[in-house]
Amino acid sequence: MDYLNHYFGKNYQIKTVVNLYSKYIKKFFDASPWGYSMYHFISSEKALPQDFATYFKEKNYSLEEFYSFVETLNADERVVFKKSFVENRLKEMDIYRD
Repeated sequence: MDYLNHYFGKNYQIKTVVNLYSKYIKKFFDASPWGYSMYHFISSEKALPQDFATYFKEKNYSLEEFYSFVETLNADERVVFKKSFVENRLKEMDIYRD
């Protein structure tokens, strides 16, 4: 979808797909993991280092929380994963957890 949006002028709503995945498909994936990680898909789609995806996945943040976090980042904040920065931003968003 991202490829089609970028190169063929399509307008697929990635956030909607993420929400549908979370609501209907994630439970099947959790029971029997297969394929790629949606967290890593979001990181790739938003041009983030994979460390962002790994952190959010390991801390059990929902995909919606991860996507919301990513949407707060400016270009400079997307370059390098910094745990302290991420945790401070999550505190600002009132969704931080240890």
